[in-house]
Amino acid sequence: MRLLAWLRFKPRIIFVPFLVIGMVTSNIEVPPASALDNMTLVVDYTPDSPTVANSVTPGNKIDLTATAPVAVAGTTQQEIIQDIGSQLRLSSTTDIIAPAGWVISYSTDGTTWTTTAPTTAAGWNAVTKIKASGLLVSEGADSNGRQIASTDANAGQPTTGQFPTTSGSSGDGWDVFFDDGGRLYNVWHHNGGGSNQSMDCYLRSGVRCNGTWPYLLTSGSFTFHTNEQSTGVYDPIEKEIWFPTVYTAGGVNQVGFACVRVDDITLTNKWCGGSAASAFVSAGAAGNIVGSTCMSISGNTALYTCTGGLAISNGRLFSWHVSTGDLMCVDIRANGGAGAPCSSGGLIDFG
Repeated sequence: MRLLAWLRFKPRIIFVPFLVIGMVTSNIEVPPASALDNMTLVVDYTPDSPTVANSVTPGNKIDLTATAPVAVAGTTQQEIIQDIGSQLRLSSTTDIIAPAGWVISYSTDGTTWTTTAPTTAAGWNAVTKIKASGLLVSEGADSNGRQIASTDANAGQPTTGQFPTTSGSSGDGWDVFFDDGGRLYNVWHHNGGGSNQSMDCYLRSGVRCNGTWPYLLTSGSFTFHTNEQSTGVYDPIEKEIWFPTVYTAGGVNQVGFACVRVDDITLTNKWCGGSAASAFVSAGAAGNIVGSTCMSISGNTALYTCTGGLAISNGRLFSWHVSTGDLMCVDIRANGGAGAPCSSGGLIDFG
């Protein structure tokens, strides 16, 4: 259990129940604040400052922290009381922060309590004690002796989206993937050419992200051929989407992975690095496809059959180079975040 006091709220991560009280000091060197039995009181005379002091400047704010032993496992009623001497001053309810759901009470004599906050300066000056009380669901202490607390949260089921089947789907797709904002993506029509291949983005409500989607994955100078089971994966570190593909440009068919930015879904140019060329990372020149066909176990020789599957682990992307039987590996953290073949090899021969 922890008791904090300061003049204004400052975000802080605390793993135990706490009461935050902001106070201004008068003509004193040590604030007359007390902690209950079994509590220890720590005073920060210079909050919001790297300066360390042993006394307070009259009129400045202070932080008071009272710490109690860890509660035993189970649900217990907890109570934190802060004594406020005449030299300390509160001004409003915003000076007091307590755990969600806990009740704040005020007392002018230490005996009679009310949950009605003062409304005048004189009323606040008369307050001698603040109390916060509520339930703590404890799981005991961790290996470092810190309180482990838990609670339950309830939320309504997200709205079921109604996703269109006619707009932006001029071709076949395979699966969907999500970013950490809950947006849904799909690469439809796995083979490039004309305006047939794009990546699309929808909100969970079923509404398209905005007018910059779908994003075309081909042009007159280059073509991406995603695999027959077109898919992608979201990188939450760089907020990018990567997909295995054959990149055709300048008469060369390179096999690897391409990247689209989704840190800002309103961007007109979504290519990582600013261009399709910079967004593509080859697994290695040895994996280039000669000609316009790819040997495939399915008998289909189109370029979209050259890769299969997708996995990510610790910033490394993996896919199968179907034509050669190699495992492709690209490290998207390498090369300053632009990506490069894995240090263990961009093409691992499986025969």
